[in-house]
This record gives sequence, C-alpha cells and structure tokens, in this order.
Amino acid sequence: MVLAHDWYGAYRVQREWGERLRAWGYAALLVDSLDPRGAATGLSVSSRSRSADFLGAVRYLRSRDDIYGNKVAIIGWGQGGDAVLLASAFPKFTAAVAYYPNCIVLRQAPQMPLLILMGTREDEPTFLYGHMAVCRKLAAGDKVDLRVLENATHGFDYDRDDVPWAGAVLTYNPVATKASIRWVKKFLEQHLRMER
Repeated sequence: MVLAHDWYGAYRVQREWGERLRAWGYAALLVDSLDPRGAATGLSVSSRSRSADFLGAVRYLRSRDDIYGNKVAIIGWGQGGDAVLLASAFPKFTAAVAYYPNCIVLRQAPQMPLLILMGTREDEPTFLYGHMAVCRKLAAGDKVDLRVLENATHGFDYDRDDVPWAGAVLTYNPVATKASIRWVKKFLEQHLRMER
C-alpha cells in the first residue's frame, strides 16, 4: 500500500493507517511529497507532481523481493486524495482509495477500482461546493464506489480538536471514521486478495 498524505503533510492519521494496514497483512509506504521539495504545505506542490511521486513508489515497491508487486494499491487524504484520483488514470495500481478528494481534478476515467469516501457536509459552500455532483457522476461508472458518510465534514477522520480550514471547521466524526475503515478493509480484501 502506498499512502498519500494531505496537503499539510503526514499526520497521526496516516501513521495510524500504516499500523492498521500492517495489522491487516499489507506493507505500507508513506510517501513524503513535501520535505524533499522544501515545501511547508501542498499549496506549492501540485497534485500532478504528487501523483508522479506515487508512480515512483510503485516502481520502488515492485523492485523489492519481499513485496508482491502485482498487487499495489494507493490510499490518500484531501490533496493526497486528489493525487490518488490522478494516479488512478494510470494502470500502475491494482486499486485506489481517496478520502474526501476534489473529484473535479479527475479528467480521465479510472483504470482500476476506486473507492471514494466523502462526508455529507463536504458539499457545503464553505468546503468544496459543487464537486459532489462530479463524484456522483464518477460513481455511475463501473470502476468507482462512492461512499458518502452522514454528518461528516472534510477531514472527518482526523482525531483532533476542530480545525479551521479554508473558512470552514473540520470536525472529527468517530462514527464516520469507523464506517470508513470498514469500507476500506472490505474494498482491499476484495481487490488485493492473494491467489492461493
């Protein structure tokens, strides 16, 4: 599994996901798209540049003898989710998971199964107003599974005090977080299942 952090960089949520994925039997590689570029936030690093980072991560994982290189998936949050959408247009990954991405960035159809996790409050004017319709349109295709979680904002799985973000407030939602973890586990079991 390749992990793509949000535009603020790697937080506890990505590190917890790394541990969770290991417990589920997957190897996890968290890609730092900011520090190597000397960037404090993702504002100065495009989602397209970041998606190239993840393609490099796939090459690295496939070069290792201890990794089953034909089954590499990617998971990302926020801007990392945007980059996941862009990377999903290239057939390098087996499957992809995007937490609350801006679906407008996806210009090509995904080339692999894609799970998108959003909150019902994501489409409020203070967040990314209007992009939920694009997400729903994507979900009409056979490769995209869109899961919309009740009363969840952007960043709903960040277990911390309410955080101001772009004129809005990100609010942790433990119910939506647990539901999203269940969806991801089921999705990965379905698409990364090893042949015996």
